[in-house]
Parts: sequence; C-alpha cells; structure tokens
Amino acid sequence: KEAGAKLITLDPRLSNTASKSDVWLPTWPGSEPTVLLAIANHLIQNDHYDQDFVRRWVNWADTLQAIADGKLRIDDDALKAEIDAQQGDFTFALFDRVLKTLYRDFTLERAAEEAQVPLQRLRKTAEYIADCEGRLATHTWRSASIGNRGGWQVSRTRCFLNVLTGSVGTRGGTAMNSWNK
Repeated sequence: KEAGAKLITLDPRLSNTASKSDVWLPTWPGSEPTVLLAIANHLIQNDHYDQDFVRRWVNWADTLQAIADGKLRIDDDALKAEIDAQQGDFTFALFDRVLKTLYRDFTLERAAEEAQVPLQRLRKTAEYIADCEGRLATHTWRSASIGNRGGWQVSRTRCFLNVLTGSVGTRGGTAMNSWNK
C-alpha cells in the first residue's frame, strides 16, 4: 500500500485487514463467487481484459470447439450457428463474443444484491482491477473458504481474474513466480 497498491477485502467481518483496505466488501457468506464473476463480466463486457494475454495463454479455440461439439452449451442460437459454420477455423473475436455471452448474467447489480454490499463499492473494486496493469495479486483466506459454497469456487474465480488481467507470472501479479519475494 505504501508503494501505491490497492487493497480490496471480501469479508463479512470488519477485520484488521478490512479496516486497512481501500475497498471493504462485507459480502454475505457464499456470495463471493458471484461478486468475482460480476467483476470478471465487467472486465469482459467493457473490453478491459488483457486480450493479448488471453489469446496467447488460454485454450480459447478448444472452448469454441467444445461449443461446436455440443460439450459446452451457449444460450445464443445465432452465435452457436456461427461457431458451427466456422468448422474449426475460429477467430479470437468469436471467442470474445462467447465470453460476453457466457458471463453476461453476472452483473454488478446482481452481485450487489446477492452479496448485500453497496453497488458503488463493487464499481470501485471493478475499476481498481481494470486498472491493475497486469499486477493483480489475489489470495483466499478464512472467510470465503468457510462460506456455504466452499472456498474452491472462490479460488477458481479469483484465478480467473488473474488470467483476465494478464496477472500470471508478472511482477506484482500472482505468486506463481519468484518475483514476488
């Protein structure tokens, strides 16, 4: 924080960490995956995700093939028909449209209602994450891991944010590298 980092805490309790945070989201236990997916959706819908990183490191063509093969359902018949028509010659622009479709229901408004947190705090959080420039470090601890839906959902959705922001293997990003010492 002294060097300019922003601290965001999802915790129903006003813990010591929450009291020092730039944004404290006192989420209703179990609502954290919805909050994180709403932030992901905000990044996707507003083109604030690192498309170059996702294009290079995500198996996006495999996702499109899974839709074409009927292994992954998408709730958009026209988009499904377009994927089928590509016959495996997929473009990343098509994958971007799929992302926008798959996550469109996870709005900040939905998350605010489910988590019982102020919408403005969620917007501020999404802005901080959108502006992280590949330096998003995430961690699951205590509260979310004991929620009624389990910590595994939280850990997967927070990692999704790391991927969307290109914060994997970057200085200031995830702890998956040795630069964070």
